[in-house]
Amino acid sequence: AARVGQSVVGALALARDVVLGVLMYVAHVLYMPVRAVTYPFRAVLFPAVSHMHSNIAWYLTLAGLLMAAVAFSAVSSVVVYLLLYWYSVPTMLASYPVYFDFRLPQPEAVVDLGDRAVYHRQAYDLTIDFDMPESPENVQLGMFMTYLSVLDVHGDEIHRSARPTRLRFKSELLQVMDTVVRMLPLLLGISQQEQHIVLSLLENAVETDSHAFTTVKLQLSKPDVQIYTSTLTMSARLTGLSYLLYHYRVLMAMFLIQLLFWSQIAFFGVLWVGLVYQTWPVVAAAAGGAGAHRGGHGNGTGSPRNGRRGRARRRESGSESDSIEEGGHDEDIGEEKSATSGSGAKKKRPRQQEKGKGKEKEKEKEDV
Repeated sequence: AARVGQSVVGALALARDVVLGVLMYVAHVLYMPVRAVTYPFRAVLFPAVSHMHSNIAWYLTLAGLLMAAVAFSAVSSVVVYLLLYWYSVPTMLASYPVYFDFRLPQPEAVVDLGDRAVYHRQAYDLTIDFDMPESPENVQLGMFMTYLSVLDVHGDEIHRSARPTRLRFKSELLQVMDTVVRMLPLLLGISQQEQHIVLSLLENAVETDSHAFTTVKLQLSKPDVQIYTSTLTMSARLTGLSYLLYHYRVLMAMFLIQLLFWSQIAFFGVLWVGLVYQTWPVVAAAAGGAGAHRGGHGNGTGSPRNGRRGRARRRESGSESDSIEEGGHDEDIGEEKSATSGSGAKKKRPRQQEKGKGKEKEKEKEDV
């Protein structure tokens, strides 16, 4: 059981080492693009960081880079959104005046669409607006046809259509009542007895890069048609992202700008962490060398003021040592005196003893 337990523990340790090795390799592989992207920043920062003798300068540098990244992300997000809107949303409405040539058996007009942005696979609707008088001739004319031909830059016909139209019917009683009601505006010239007719000529006409719309040719089937004005309108039919950008402008602007901003913040955050990880050892080494250099200056090798202070301290310490030496010398002299006095006392004591012994001998002789 003990051997089985040891083998299981060894297998688990081996599996742990293998997993950690794989994770470290994957992290190294994923970090290689970060190193490649941060190389220009490191090439600029390393020389500057090596001269930073305090961590404050390093912190200020990284904070400045972070603030610059935030400002750049905000501005670039707005610019990218505007470019995306300009590229995705075509001109929604373009109007061109139409002038028919009534000298021809079938009045004809050619409209040049001019220089405009061409959007690949963009669908358009073409309509024509007629302002026609409610004259007896137009009422008696009845139905008439309008022909449309769309040409490309080479003069080839891309689209063709033919649509009928006429004035809307009004009874004689309704015409009289309408005239009476609008009598004053009609007399002042503010209003006219006319009808505005909108005729759809082409729907969902797709434009491509090779077959861009350049010219529109219009033709009427009857030369007796009376027209005040006519206008050709080209409107884009939006789908997908273009539809959302145009019809939900505020919502899409808020969403896309924030998405772009936070994406760039995440990218710059990875770069910032990489720079912190790579430049901190350089800053730490530079700060340690600067601390040792400052310590040497404090010992008297620094500024003149520090030198004067060091010399004053050395003088004070020298005077203290002198006083200590003098006190010690006095103590030595006292000890010598005491020693000499002690030795003299020791010399005096034997003499007294000898004198005492001599007196005792003389008394013994007298007794004898």
